[in-house]
Amino acid sequence: MAIEYEEIRKATKNFESEVLVGRGGFGSVIYNGWIDEQKLTAVKPASGIAVAINKMNLQQHKEWVDEINYLRQLRHPNLVKLIGYGCNTDKRIVVYEFMPKGSLYNHLFTSGHEALPWATRTKVAIGAATALAFLHALEIPVIHGALQSSDILFDGDFNTKLSNFGIARECPTGCDAAQFINIYGAPEYITTGRSSTRSDVYGFGVVLLELMSGRPVWDRTRPAEEGQLVKWARPYLRDERRVGEMMDSRLMGEYTIKEACKLANIALHCVSEAPKLRPTMSEVVAQLEQL
Repeated sequence: MAIEYEEIRKATKNFESEVLVGRGGFGSVIYNGWIDEQKLTAVKPASGIAVAINKMNLQQHKEWVDEINYLRQLRHPNLVKLIGYGCNTDKRIVVYEFMPKGSLYNHLFTSGHEALPWATRTKVAIGAATALAFLHALEIPVIHGALQSSDILFDGDFNTKLSNFGIARECPTGCDAAQFINIYGAPEYITTGRSSTRSDVYGFGVVLLELMSGRPVWDRTRPAEEGQLVKWARPYLRDERRVGEMMDSRLMGEYTIKEACKLANIALHCVSEAPKLRPTMSEVVAQLEQL
């Protein structure tokens, strides 16, 4: 699956800004391009397969190797597919299947996107949970490490594809490293610096809260206590009479309170401060599918 760097350069029009589609973890840059899947050569638009090309710097060599090693071994409908990889003296490239509908983060929090309907949100939750359950059930479990809504991508039919396994994350704008860990990380990760399958469950719980509330995990426009999603949501999750107050107002009439309460109960257990109180991802999938 090695791709000549020159072919990658051609596929991105020499990394022109017009094919720049976003940024990945740890400062990497993502471009759109077209590749012949059999020959692994650059082709004209619409004459091969659309790919996302993640360009990293030499300093990210370890992350590049880790990502390739994960993706070349793992195949699942809810994991992004690796097409190939390449490098030159100072650049490292990973080539994925292109996800035309973008990320969950963009659909929830970026202007210009219509609100995701309730049915799509539950579908997304099940897809992401299924991907994590698959990773955790492997003989040697694979830990995602830092799940965020920007890691959940969509194909043309809004099927969920999980990306960025084990890639280090940048802090959001205006958030220092300590704040970043405290907002995104499970409590035990904050104290030990170690990720586990249970910390992945916590991360999934945070994403579930984003899906339910339509609020980002970190919102600098709100007062401190309201800006941190987990702290803000916990009182509502614990009281069935108040769950409706935390739900995304754009979902009015699309769900029943019974459904919202079931989702709230799952989220509450996922973000439990004690790891042993969190369910496994397999248990989460079973509970979500009952919706």
